[in-house]
Amino acid sequence: MSRSESRKTDERIQIRCTAEVKAQLTEKAQESGHSLSEYLIKSGLGKRLQSKGHYNSLAALIKITALQKHLFNESNGQYSKEFADILQEVRKAAVLVHKEIQGNDS
Repeated sequence: MSRSESRKTDERIQIRCTAEVKAQLTEKAQESGHSLSEYLIKSGLGKRLQSKGHYNSLAALIKITALQKHLFNESNGQYSKEFADILQEVRKAAVLVHKEIQGNDS
């Protein structure tokens, strides 16, 4: 049996709550990068909720760096100081995101 077959989710659970509670749970789920169902299941089972947002941020920084490199190559080195400054700032942001990820994994 494959892992996906063993993880089929056939059962539904219906809960009652106020609109305010639902909004708060939905917001927390979105902040962690999970669906509401994933968030409630992991929270209820006491499993660690690792934020996917940090990884998405890191991926976005990588994409920005690749675009910067492309623009630099297209400009034949023109504005090289400006590109270097931007890349330094992107690097600083990547280091901060990496530290956040390391902090959440501990």
